[in-house]
Amino acid sequence: MNNKLVLIAEDSIEVVRFLEKCFLERKYKVIAVSNGQEAYDKIKANEKEITLIVTDITMPIMSGVELLEKLKNEKMAKEIPKIILTTRLPQEESIEIKLMEDLKCWLLKPVDKEFFNKIIDKVEKL
Repeated sequence: MNNKLVLIAEDSIEVVRFLEKCFLERKYKVIAVSNGQEAYDKIKANEKEITLIVTDITMPIMSGVELLEKLKNEKMAKEIPKIILTTRLPQEESIEIKLMEDLKCWLLKPVDKEFFNKIIDKVEKL
């Protein structure tokens, strides 16, 4: 039985569909939400089961940066590997996010499927 569960926090339905397809092909279970607050709530409710978090930076209600800042104080969630998706390179003001030890990767959108799968392969080995 596969116990890999990814939480995807992304407000673009096209990106969510792409990510869901990639993860379902890898036999992951998927929880997809459209903002940081929903992501936080799902992570709190499922933190023992979630094995990976993929989050966009720019989302309504709570951004990905705010989500990651909030998760830094959560013991269980702190240990879950995280991947950030963004349309722009990290800015100087987000240096603390860049240095989070559980943050495994920043990816620029659009993401190539083959490249994305290579990143997931590496994250799974950590």
